[in-house]
Amino acid sequence: MKSNKIQFLFIFFITLFTSSAFGIDYFWLTGVEFRQGALRGGVNVGSATKEKLKNYFNKTVFVVQKVGSGKRDKYKAKLLNVNLSNQIYAQDEVYNVDDENVGVQLTRSLIVNQEDEKKTYGVIAIPSKYKVDDVKLLNLVESETEVYLKAIKENTGGVLATKAVSSLLAGKKYFSIFKDPSQTRFAISGQVLFLDNKPVFYNYHGFGPIISDKDSISFLLKINGEMFFLARFPLSLQQNGWVKEMDWGYYLVSLEDGKAYLPMHLKEEK
Repeated sequence: MKSNKIQFLFIFFITLFTSSAFGIDYFWLTGVEFRQGALRGGVNVGSATKEKLKNYFNKTVFVVQKVGSGKRDKYKAKLLNVNLSNQIYAQDEVYNVDDENVGVQLTRSLIVNQEDEKKTYGVIAIPSKYKVDDVKLLNLVESETEVYLKAIKENTGGVLATKAVSSLLAGKKYFSIFKDPSQTRFAISGQVLFLDNKPVFYNYHGFGPIISDKDSISFLLKINGEMFFLARFPLSLQQNGWVKEMDWGYYLVSLEDGKAYLPMHLKEEK
């Protein structure tokens, strides 16, 4: 109980909208396997109502991809137009099978049109109702820390809770900053995202794999003119006074309003 209370204080200032009425709608990519063994690409829609999904029937989405080969700095970002169908499929998968327990996971997918099925290999899909541009794949390298430690101490805008500031400064011996030399406005540490040398977002469970795994990729992109960070990490979510570690996956974080947004299948219908 004490540990969870501390975690709550650490991320008290994280504002995370889970309502479909707020933020950006986007989808994690998935695949539907048919009995004949054919695999069709799609987007994970979770428990979203059919009425809501009708807004996306036969509509275009932008799929964010990485293209290239070799080391991370050889990859580039690409944006593809993919057309969704009006077909929703549900499939179940058995997991954690033992002598006493069987788990079943149900996935609902809105599949893409057959002619676009080869285009669905990517990171996320963003509906074309948004203007998406300036997609960049980050090539993060270690950088100087002094400016960012000072920014944490000053905590302009109160983005960080007091205990988070204390914890980060106490561990400054191990504090590291990573930047892309071509995207100098953005920086990332183990738990904090920065824009223009100021902290804008704190994630209790951190961004470790983005930094430590050389094969891990992350992006900057603009949606309706607003700068977003996109990467695969375990998002920290505040729910009913508790801190929950969400599934590992690709999440969008607005660097301008300091909010993280959930993909469609993780949103709670209101």
